[in-house]
Amino acid sequence: MVSIRAVYRDGQLHPLDPVNLAEGQEVRLQIVDERRRVLDALSDLLENAAETEGSVSDFDEAALQQFIDEAAQGVTLSDLIIEERRTGR
Repeated sequence: MVSIRAVYRDGQLHPLDPVNLAEGQEVRLQIVDERRRVLDALSDLLENAAETEGSVSDFDEAALQQFIDEAAQGVTLSDLIIEERRTGR
C-alpha cells in the first residue's frame, strides 16, 4: 500500500506527492483527517505512559510539547509522521 498526501480543492483531490499510476488505473482511497490522526496518536501515547508510569495527572505535558518542538525543527508533526511511515524509521 502506498500513502500520499493530497489537498482537496475545487471538488478534486490534488496529490502533493508523486504518484506512479497508469492512465485510467483505478485506485481505492482512504481519507484520513491529519488532525484527528495526530490527536489519536498523542492520546495513545498518553494512555501508554499512564499504564507504565502511573496516572495521566503525573504526565508532564509541557515537557512533551518542548520535546516535540525541538524534534520537529520547524516541520509539522503530521509531516514527521508521514515521513516516518514512508521511511520506516
